[in-house]
Amino acid sequence: MNARIGHIVDARDTRPAFGISYRRFQDVRPSFVRVQAGNAEQAVAALTGHVGSNQYAVLSIRSL
Repeated sequence: MNARIGHIVDARDTRPAFGISYRRFQDVRPSFVRVQAGNAEQAVAALTGHVGSNQYAVLSIRSL
């Protein structure tokens, strides 16, 4: 799986884009990323790799 994570969605990438708000357990403020992946499950899996662990809570996920 090769998801694209960043603040900018690549228009040449035809995969769906998802906006994910999440909060690491040790942080007070939430963070937001845009992920291009085949589906929402792949997007969350990519987020886990991006964060470096599964010590976070997804606050919301939506299609962009």
